[in-house]
Amino acid sequence: MNPAAHRRENIRTICMFAAMFAALAAVGMIQSWPLALAILNLCLISAVMSLGVNIQWGYAGLVNFGILGFAALGGVTAVLVSVAPVPAAWKAGGGGVIVALAISLATILAAIFAARRAPAGLPRKLLLAFIIIGGYFLARAFFFPAVEAIEAVDPTKAGFLGGLGLPILLSWIAGGLFAAVLLSATLLSGSRAATGSQFIDVTLHPQLRQYVSNTLPQFPLLYGIPGYGYSFQERSLGGSPVLSPLPIFRVTADVDGPLYLKTDVFDYYDGKNWKTTFKPEHSIAPDSVLLRGRPRRRDAAIRVELLIDFYNKLPYTLDASVFRFGRNVPVLDNGHFHRGFQLVDPLVAGDVLFIERDGVAASELSEEERRRYLQLPRGISRDVRAIAASFEVPAITPRQHLDGIANYLSDTCTYSLNVDNLRRSEDFLDKFLFEEKKGYCVHFATAFTALARLNGYPARYNT
Repeated sequence: MNPAAHRRENIRTICMFAAMFAALAAVGMIQSWPLALAILNLCLISAVMSLGVNIQWGYAGLVNFGILGFAALGGVTAVLVSVAPVPAAWKAGGGGVIVALAISLATILAAIFAARRAPAGLPRKLLLAFIIIGGYFLARAFFFPAVEAIEAVDPTKAGFLGGLGLPILLSWIAGGLFAAVLLSATLLSGSRAATGSQFIDVTLHPQLRQYVSNTLPQFPLLYGIPGYGYSFQERSLGGSPVLSPLPIFRVTADVDGPLYLKTDVFDYYDGKNWKTTFKPEHSIAPDSVLLRGRPRRRDAAIRVELLIDFYNKLPYTLDASVFRFGRNVPVLDNGHFHRGFQLVDPLVAGDVLFIERDGVAASELSEEERRRYLQLPRGISRDVRAIAASFEVPAITPRQHLDGIANYLSDTCTYSLNVDNLRRSEDFLDKFLFEEKKGYCVHFATAFTALARLNGYPARYNT
């Protein structure tokens, strides 16, 4: 970030905090200082919770509803422990509330039992619907009359059942015990793998991310969320991506035709996703590729300026040889032209790097590299292998062979961002080539790399 923009951001932050404290001071002088301190306390608690949610969403792409759940558990625990009981309310409707809770618990247990033991298909769905709907209306028949009776008991002062009437400090212990019980029940309930929610993963989460991206493109959580095109961290390929209008780089280059930059290279495909087998100990010596100073020939180098707040990878071309930096040379964590370059401390907005290109053809691959770049999972279907075999035409050059693969994909598949998520039982290539026949860069690049490898051409997946 340039100095002027940095100063404006600091002034804006100071003004926002000053306005907040002025509002709290006004509440203290006009109403009461205990109320102002109570509001400040709630603000601090909310800020900490928001920070935790934002960090988890930004770096892991997770919407963590558990934070609010445990906060609610703490509030409920404090009430149940410290608030004095209301005997008249218990007499009026306490029994009805307990019966309603018992019916709700029985409904949940019955639904779990039916989901596990009933035959799959329509009979199971009908039985679950009967149990849930019947349990709801049965619990409702006891719960709502009890609530009306409880709220009618001295409504100006009580109107609730109350708690145990114990010291508030005990709520910390009780809250910890409740949280431990919930955690233990979660761990002992079955599989510990986080399977997620289909509705949240496929519908709610992408739509929420897209809404934030469209309305607040500068919001910092966008920089770490998988699916934005800034990083490749998805657990599986497929699904509709979330696009951001925020540009990452400003690239200046004197070239004829398109210019392709990459940041990551992947060589291992497991049928669901791409991974890398590159080991950090094979990294290039940093002082051989990260240099200080301007390029020898400015017209032959590619100038790249970072526009977002931070980015911890280096973009480069297929024939890149050296990165040059005007002032401070970043520290390389690990990197290689066969893998990509990861920095210890990220580049920040306004940083400029120059990519020098040597124009030298790629060197011959070793036998180990050829083996890695021809790898494919054993589960590649016969249909995909049949497509690959159809390109085996004698007396054609490798370039013509690969152009045939590219032409086939462009003729038979269409570019679209509206694609379904990959289910566990589905194969990514089969779904793209034979079922949906539509997709975006991830689909076309994976299919091209796999078909090239099936025809004996070493290939890698670049992002």
